[in-house]
Amino acid sequence: MTPNEPDRQSDWEQFGGSVPEPATRVVHRSEPHDVYIGRGDGGDAHLNNTDIGETGWLGNPYKTKASGGDYTREQSIALYRADVLNRLDDDPAFGAALAQLKGQRLACYCRHAHETEPACHGDVLAGVIDALSPADTDGGERR
Repeated sequence: MTPNEPDRQSDWEQFGGSVPEPATRVVHRSEPHDVYIGRGDGGDAHLNNTDIGETGWLGNPYKTKASGGDYTREQSIALYRADVLNRLDDDPAFGAALAQLKGQRLACYCRHAHETEPACHGDVLAGVIDALSPADTDGGERR
C-alpha cells in the first residue's frame, strides 16, 4: 500500500468485516434454480430413502392429501422438519451437503419465487441451511 492509497482493509472492517451470504430461497420448478428439492423416481425417491445428490434426496416423503397422500400440508411439513433435523444429528455428510446449498435457489412445485404461500418443505430446508454453523457440517455437535 502506498502512502496515498486508502486503507481498504480498515474500510472493510468498519462494516463488520464480512459480506453476508445471500439467503437461500425457494422458487418454482419452472423458474431459474440451482437444485431441485422435490421427489424423484415418480414420487418414490425422497429424503428418507435416497442418497445425497441423487434426484429426490431432498424430497418430502409425506405426501399431502391434495397429492394423494395422508397428510395435511402442515403435518407434512412438520414431519419433514423432524426428519431433516434428525438426519442432521445422525449424518455429518448430510449437513455438509446442505451447507453447499447456502444462498442457492431451491426448486419445488409448491409456489413461485414472488409468492409466500402456500407453505413448502423448501421453507424448512432454506431455514435450516441458512442457520447451519460450522459444527453442523464437520461432524461436531449442533448448538
